[in-house]
Amino acid sequence: QLVREATSPGSLLASLDAHIDQIKREMQEYKGRETELSTSSAVDQADALSTLKQHLSVLEKSVSKLLPAPEDLKQLCELSAQYQESERLMLEQKAKVYGLEQQVKKENILQPRDFDEWDIQRAEALQEARDLLKTEYHSSVAVGTPSEDSGCQHTFPKFCQGCLKPFVFPPSHITTITQNFIKIIQRLLASAFSKQEEEIRARMEAVQTARMMLELWNSVVGRVHAKVIKQVPRVAALYRNDALYIAYNIEMFPFQFPVQEIGTGHGLRSTMIDMVPMFQALAVESFDENVNSQISQVVDMLSRVRGLHNTHLPEHQSTVENVFAQVKHSIAQLGKSWREVLPEQFLMETLGRVVDAVFVYLIDQVQALDDFAVEETEQLSRLFKNLQQGVEEEIRDVAHIDDYIPHWRKFAIITNFFNMSMVGIVEMWENQELGQFTANEIHKWITALFSDSAFRQKNLSKIK
Repeated sequence: QLVREATSPGSLLASLDAHIDQIKREMQEYKGRETELSTSSAVDQADALSTLKQHLSVLEKSVSKLLPAPEDLKQLCELSAQYQESERLMLEQKAKVYGLEQQVKKENILQPRDFDEWDIQRAEALQEARDLLKTEYHSSVAVGTPSEDSGCQHTFPKFCQGCLKPFVFPPSHITTITQNFIKIIQRLLASAFSKQEEEIRARMEAVQTARMMLELWNSVVGRVHAKVIKQVPRVAALYRNDALYIAYNIEMFPFQFPVQEIGTGHGLRSTMIDMVPMFQALAVESFDENVNSQISQVVDMLSRVRGLHNTHLPEHQSTVENVFAQVKHSIAQLGKSWREVLPEQFLMETLGRVVDAVFVYLIDQVQALDDFAVEETEQLSRLFKNLQQGVEEEIRDVAHIDDYIPHWRKFAIITNFFNMSMVGIVEMWENQELGQFTANEIHKWITALFSDSAFRQKNLSKIK
């Protein structure tokens, strides 16, 4: 009966194991009855023995029917071994078939082929991108997500803790060239990922073409428009934003098109995410280089003054005033060039970086002087105050101006020194309001501003 009901050698062995367990349990039960008999009376034992013999007889017949004959058991073991071997061979065959399918799939994609429709589409897309990237690089368009409240700091593409938006691009400007360039890539990917036939081939071709286009942007824009990017601060800022905008879109592509589903099983790069660091680094390095160039130009203007000594003398006064006017104008022009293009927070940080370099230069120059005439202090006070006012017009967040210009406080104090009394300076030191200065610097300022006297010596002794 068990053989008839079994669906496989494995199920037959399982049924046999179950019946053998049942027999073991019944044998254990009879052993328990035997123990009970050893403690009962003779009459009870006789009746119990008779009943036990009957049960044993029935059990013997049951076991005889249950267990297969030796020859059947041997055949059953052979069948079980054959069944396990067939299962092993079947798994091996499945693995071989899968491997062949993958190899054929890969060869169909990567095998050399004649010039076909994908080659034509790739050539057309690359030519369209190349022609676009060679056009004039100055027209711009606004992009980005505006900040919703004061807690938002949309300065760099990232998660915003203020408005809790997952990934925002800061409000800024990019060139129309780059905006249209990204649209070409999006159109290419949208077309490939909407196809049902030859899905893998079309998608792989589209992603590889998109990668080539991104490399083309990096090559063509930096080479063809190198001169205007280097010389025009506004265009340098646009170039920075363009690179960041491309990096941002590369990170957004997987949310727009399932490029990650292609996988890397075909030996080709199936996404563009590895190109993000390249564009981010390009943005930072290129703009830093331009800002450093602007700083050098402004400081070179100041160096033409040949020091701040005797700025009140007629032969020197006009030159100094003209140079300070040029510096103020240059800072204003940089603010105007960057204001529309850069994110507001980054604009303040960048402009503050330029102004701070100017302040550091002027502080070093003025502190190198060991004596001031009265007319000289008046002239320097006017020049410094005028420059400060111009900076405040550009750095509109005056309440936090120290955050953008680290030497702002020190420069402002020096401007006030020219009109302060000796007692006023000493009181500021004693009230710990001159933390930007060392004791030696304050000693030098008092010595340079005020003539030698017992009163000066008394006040100098308080500066420790």
